[in-house]
Amino acid sequence: MTTRTPRFLIENVGPDKAKVGFALSEAATYCNEHHIEHLVLAVSSKGTFPQGIVAETLGSTAVKALQAGNSVTLGNTGVKMTLVYPAVFSGAPSDALFLAMHLTLPDIEKIDDLPSTAAIVFVPWLEGHGKEWLSTWQPTTWGTSTWHATPSTMAPEVTAALSRLQSSINVATGLLHSADKKAATATFKALRSGGHTIDPDEIKRWAWRSGWGQRGVNDLVAVAHKYQG
Repeated sequence: MTTRTPRFLIENVGPDKAKVGFALSEAATYCNEHHIEHLVLAVSSKGTFPQGIVAETLGSTAVKALQAGNSVTLGNTGVKMTLVYPAVFSGAPSDALFLAMHLTLPDIEKIDDLPSTAAIVFVPWLEGHGKEWLSTWQPTTWGTSTWHATPSTMAPEVTAALSRLQSSINVATGLLHSADKKAATATFKALRSGGHTIDPDEIKRWAWRSGWGQRGVNDLVAVAHKYQG
């Protein structure tokens, strides 16, 4: 996972064929302009994909090809697209643009956690999921822009303490090592004793942006929950 990966958000709620078409068009254009060879359509489930609005937009011929593991060409762009779902995200080409269509937050986080992606485009199903991703990454919005990121209220002292913790442990393994978990616990204890507010949601956003990765983020947030408030 890299925080430098270009990220883009398309505001969406529920099934919207126009938004699906817009997302496919913009993603293909971006691939052409940035010489990205692989466009990966990431959906929540291979089994339910053929019955959804994305499949309806693509048409039955394209859907059958994607379901069979083949690529399809998007219009006259020349850009070829393949299909992936959560269980096989990690097997997708590392230099691909991921078009994350209607994923849940845990599933988009699996893409955020990949070691190298050319770009990530998120089209949420729920507004809350889109706004949370917006608040975490501050992506560029394609199309209508009415959503606003949740402003950070994290005190500088909390940020500094978390940065010191990060520099003392191996974030690649999360808090798997007992010494690392003990250090995290001591950090939050000290912050709580010092009268600082511990907000697990803010901690989570900070950890993602700071390169902790999905395992590390989840471990850190689990400890933060014990000292929140």
